[in-house]
Amino acid sequence: APNNGKSNNDPLSVSINDSFYPQKNVIGAHLSLRYNNNQNPNTFCGMSCYASATLVVYNYPRTKDLNRRKGDGRCAQHKYYSLDPSCCFDFSDAKLIIQAIRQLALLHDNINDVLSQSTRLPTKWTLTQTQLQDPIKYLVILNPFAGGGGPTSPTGALNIYEKYMKPMLEQSSVDHDVLVTKRAGHARDRMISRKNGASGDDSNVRCGENDDGYDKLNKPNEMENADDESRDISTYQAIIAMGGDGILNEIMQGIRSRPQHDQEQILSSIKFGIVGCGTSNGLAKSILHWSGEEYGALESIFQICKGVVATLDIATYALLPKHEKKGVVNGVNNGES
Repeated sequence: APNNGKSNNDPLSVSINDSFYPQKNVIGAHLSLRYNNNQNPNTFCGMSCYASATLVVYNYPRTKDLNRRKGDGRCAQHKYYSLDPSCCFDFSDAKLIIQAIRQLALLHDNINDVLSQSTRLPTKWTLTQTQLQDPIKYLVILNPFAGGGGPTSPTGALNIYEKYMKPMLEQSSVDHDVLVTKRAGHARDRMISRKNGASGDDSNVRCGENDDGYDKLNKPNEMENADDESRDISTYQAIIAMGGDGILNEIMQGIRSRPQHDQEQILSSIKFGIVGCGTSNGLAKSILHWSGEEYGALESIFQICKGVVATLDIATYALLPKHEKKGVVNGVNNGES
C-alpha cells in the first residue's frame, strides 16, 4: 500500500511491505489479544494487561503462486505478526493497518471509503447496493443429504460448513444464521416464511423430527448460529445455498411464491451464493469458471467472502392447461427440487 503522499492520519497511507496481496487473496484481518494468566479480563490496566498481541491476516493465495505443482486452487496461508503490548497504548497503529488491509481487499465494511478514493475495481467485479449497508448478515441454507453421502460425509454440506464456511465467514467479519434442511421443500418454505415485522401472514414451517442419529441434524437449533426461522429473509444481505443445483432452484421457487412486490425487492437487493456439495454441481462450477477460479468448495466460499457478484438470468415458464408458473435458475428444471 504505497503512501501516495497522503497524511499520516489517513488509514490508506499506512505502508505494508509483505508477500501477500489484499485485493487478490485476503478476506479479513483482525487483532488478537491474549490476557496475562493472572489478569482479570473485566479490569483494564493498560496494555500491561495483555501477555501478547497478534495481527492476523486471513490470506488464501492460489497454489500456483506458492510454487506448488498440483492445481491452481486456493489454500490458507494466514499471516501472523506479533506485536509488543508494552510499547502500545491502545494499538491504534495496528488498527489503522487492519483498516488499510481491509480497504485494499475491497471488503464490505470499508467499501464506502474505497469507492470514495476512486479505486478501480478489477474487470468483471461489480458491487451491489447491499455491500454499502451495515450490519451485514447472511443466511446459509444447507442440504445435509446432497451428493448422496449423507450428513456425515466428509464431502457433504455439514462438513464443508464446519470446515470452511463457518470459519471463513467469521474471518470476514460476516455474521450469519444457518438452516439445516430436514425435508424436501424446507428451503422453499423458509423463503415463503414472513416474520419479524414483515407484512402478510405467518407461513413459517418448523423443523420436523428425524431419527437418523446425527446430532446436528436432529437438533439443528443447538448448532451455533442456528436459524430459528423467525427472521424474514428480506432482512438478510445474502442467502448462501450449500448443496446440489436443486437447492438454489428450491430457494428461487420459494421466493417466486411470495407477493410480486416482495419478489422484486428480494431479487434486487439480496445476493445469492452457491457452494457445490452435490453430485455434479454444474452451476457452482460454471460460476467459478467465469471468475477464473479452479473448482472447489473453498474457492466458492472465498468468492462469497470477497463479495464478487454477477447478474444471472432467471426464466419462468407455464405448464398448460393449468398455467402454473415455474422458475429456472440453471438449465432445464421441472420446477420441483
